[in-house]
Amino acid sequence: MKLTGIILGLLACQLSYGQGVLEAQQTDSPAVPAGGMERLGAYVLANLQLPIASAAQGLDGRVFVQGTVEPDGRMTDLQVLRSMSPEVDREVVRVLSLYKAWKPAVKAGAPVRQKVVYPAYIRTEAIPGYDGQEGVLIEYFNKKNEATRVASDIKYRNYIPVDALGHARSNLLYQQKKGDGWKTIKTVPFSKDTSWVHLAGAADSLLAIVTSTKETMVGSPYEKITRSVEGELLAFEAFDGKAAMPLLARYYYPNGSIRRLYQRQESLVQRTDWYENGQIWSMVRVSENLQADADREALRIIKLMEGKWEPALYKGRAIAAPMRIPINFQVN
Repeated sequence: MKLTGIILGLLACQLSYGQGVLEAQQTDSPAVPAGGMERLGAYVLANLQLPIASAAQGLDGRVFVQGTVEPDGRMTDLQVLRSMSPEVDREVVRVLSLYKAWKPAVKAGAPVRQKVVYPAYIRTEAIPGYDGQEGVLIEYFNKKNEATRVASDIKYRNYIPVDALGHARSNLLYQQKKGDGWKTIKTVPFSKDTSWVHLAGAADSLLAIVTSTKETMVGSPYEKITRSVEGELLAFEAFDGKAAMPLLARYYYPNGSIRRLYQRQESLVQRTDWYENGQIWSMVRVSENLQADADREALRIIKLMEGKWEPALYKGRAIAAPMRIPINFQVN
């Protein structure tokens, strides 16, 4: 009996893979992303690594991608139906190919292949200070060191050589306008080191290349980029120079899929974690934060609760539900 069950299971699996691709209306239950389209949209948005040459133009539109959702949750045979640009199209296809958390379509009680079309919404703010020919980002300031684009008010500028993704690739120059030219009055050194790093959520350390534009002056903002020795982006962190925790950070799995997104703004801290297949793992918000150490401890305590909650139920099925947990700190 046990052998018969195994054989029948293998036959069912072969049938589901060998059959044709169905349209949504031909299924009993169509394919959907785990957690719904909103969760897939959040994954795509967090995972996009758009070339700065494209993003700097100011994008606002959709890339329509057609594919086949397989019974194992993958999306295969990806084709762009409506294009934005070749560079943006390639990045959208890359991200969707990493997402393997589809709930497959069902027909007659068995998972089946289904054609889907996903409209990826892409929006970026224009970056007028990007010079594509020189590969630099230029920020202009007036005599009060306030950002400006008015030519007659410009007195200073930041001259930032950047790579294809907009990350610093050389020394940052702070320059003062002198006649028709510019005089460098301060140089922020670009550092590049090879070291063993332990990424957020990873079990083991790995050899990586870490670049940074951190200067010695306390309170100065800077970025820190971690890449594998093969050049794959593993982490991006942006600091305001005042707190130990970053303002914005993205951590990636070695395959390029987003692992964690960390955002800090005023009194709100938000951290979102994903499994390697693209399904969301957890989303934690810390409001009315005290300071970096307290925020870090609150997040640590919340993570210790994983697997110990009784999930919310809807129509007899476990569902994700938001929770607000007050954590009080008392120091004598």
